[in-house]
Parts: sequence; structure tokens; C-alpha cells
Amino acid sequence: MDNLSNKNIIIAAGGTGGHIYPAMAVAVLLNENGANITWVGTPNSMEAKLVAGVFDIRYIKTTGIRRKGFVKKLLFPMKLAISTLKAYKVLKDTKADLVIGFGGYVSGPVCLAAKLKKVPIIIHEQNAKIGLTNRVLAKLADKICLAFDIDNIKNYFNSKQLARTKIVGNPVRKDILNLNNLEKNFSHPELRILVLGGSQGAKAINDIIPKLILESKKHNINIKVWHQTGASLFEQTHANYANIPQENIKEISAFIVDMAAAYKWADLVICRAGALTVSECAIAGLPTIFIPFPSAVDDHQFFNAQIIVKSNAGFCIRQDQIDLEKLISIIKPLTEDRSKLKNLSNNAKKALIKNSSEQILECVKEVLC
Repeated sequence: MDNLSNKNIIIAAGGTGGHIYPAMAVAVLLNENGANITWVGTPNSMEAKLVAGVFDIRYIKTTGIRRKGFVKKLLFPMKLAISTLKAYKVLKDTKADLVIGFGGYVSGPVCLAAKLKKVPIIIHEQNAKIGLTNRVLAKLADKICLAFDIDNIKNYFNSKQLARTKIVGNPVRKDILNLNNLEKNFSHPELRILVLGGSQGAKAINDIIPKLILESKKHNINIKVWHQTGASLFEQTHANYANIPQENIKEISAFIVDMAAAYKWADLVICRAGALTVSECAIAGLPTIFIPFPSAVDDHQFFNAQIIVKSNAGFCIRQDQIDLEKLISIIKPLTEDRSKLKNLSNNAKKALIKNSSEQILECVKEVLC
């Protein structure tokens, strides 16, 4: 099959950018290859804002089961059944040929409906620890796509599931993928640090960065920051910069619209370790200091960060261990010898699979042939 003309493909993804943006990158490529895309998400959600107007989107209400109270757990099977029936109707109405689940609560009922309707299923796991939903859906899937080479994979999958598994990387947008081919310039007089707390912000990171700027001056380190605070923490973080010289600030904003421009500007990133951030920073060739979100399910952000640390492309500090001394001990050698930044950057560019969307496209063609 050279193209996917007239193939009706359902994309099930929602909740966070870590699920939505990789799914969007793949959906665009599938559409360019002739497929008709229908997205299934949840109402009043991030995907409702990002996908509407780009692809046909249908909504079903659904919820997860982790960390719920007794009554909610008791009601979960009934709610799942209702969501699955609604998803079944979407598959029937769209005459679906394939379902691709990218995670988020919505993937569960959509993939269950696909199994009931005997529609092929592909799932994609973005993190270095396989989530509960994908552990269940792996038993139903015709193809299991993983972003990373996961340690102890045999603890998750049996031999039949392993035979259907392929490591494909995390899909990223073309404007970020293009940065992989650019030679980064680390020669400007200041160390340019991009600070990312995610869409919700990260208070521990937001609080320490202004202090880091002041501390760095004591060590003759000249740094300049572009700080994305998250919407809810913008005012508080902006106030923390009141005594910071303007020459040390590129920008402080709740969100960064053009992430490719931010990555291109930066020498170093300080951020959480969500799967999408890890993948984008690596592909853009950016040395990174990861401070994983300590409450992430199964500590998956720590394991995401370790993929890059083991590739000698970045550093990882647990949130309860973060202090100015540790940060200075990492940053100072990088400013004294810029070739260290270059080496980290080169390692980052080689750490992950870059043609992830194309690899998933090949999986789609294999399943539909």
C-alpha cells in the first residue's frame, strides 16, 4: 500500500500536551498520505482547543481509575461501559479502518470499542514506564509502539506482545525536528537558559531560578533566562524577578507560543521530564537539567530523564535534592569550557529516534495491508 487513500483512521488522545502533540504530528502525516482523520477526545479539554478546526473531533466523557475513592471505583465499570458504547457509535459512524491510541483516559474506551468491532488497534506509549491503560490495551493491540527502549520490558509484555512491539520514538512537530539539522552556536558571552515548567508550571523550578541568577554572579557566571512559568504561577514568579537585572532576562511568560524559536535561542534547558519535553530537547540538541515531577505516576518522569542522562546528554536532580550548589556545580563547568555544551548537544541529537512519525506511518501500512 503506497498511500492511505480513503482509509478512515481514528486518533484517540487527550488530557495533556504529552499525548496530544505526538498524536497531532502523526495525524498530520497520515492525512498527507490520504487518510481521513477523526479525533476522539474529551469535552472541555486541551484537545478540544488544539484539534478543533484542524481535524474532525468527536467527544466522549470518560475518566480514569487511579487514585479514586471507593465509590468512584465502584462506578467505574459502568462509566467505562457507557464510554465504550459511545466510542463504538463513533467507529460505526466513521466506518473506521483503524484506531491509534496515544494515551489519556479516552484511549481506553475507544480501543475497547475497536476490539468489539474488530477494528485493528495500534497504541503508542510516550514514556519510559508503560502506563496502566497501555498495559491493558497491549493485550488487544495489533501493534505496540514504544518511544523508548524500556528496561525490563518482559515484566510488562508476554512473548506474543513483544513480537508486536516496535521502538519508534516520540513524534514531534516538523519545526522542532528541523532543529536537529542545525549547528548550535554556544559562543555568545552569556549562558542562555530556557526554563520550562510545563503548562501548569513548576513552583520548585520557578522559585529557584531567580536565586540562581543572583548566585551565579558570585561565581562570575553570566546567565540569561527565558522563563515559561505556567499560567497559574505567572504573577508569583514574575514578582520573584523584581530584583533581577533586566540584562539577565530574555523573557518571562506564562506560555511560549513558538517553542522552536525558544529551543533555537537556548544553550541549556532546565525543566520537568515529561515525555514530549524530553524528546523535543534531545532532538533540538539541547543539554538539559531535568527536575522530574515527584508525583508523576510510577515516577515515569525520572525514568524519562534517565534515557538522556545515560546518553551523556543531560543531568537529573530529584526535586527534594535541588539546591543552588548543585545547579552551580553543573553550570559552572559548562560556562568555563563551551566544548562541553557542544559534546552534550551532539549526544542529545543522537539519543533518540528522529523519524518517529514516519515509523508509525509504516506500522499503519503494515496493519492495514
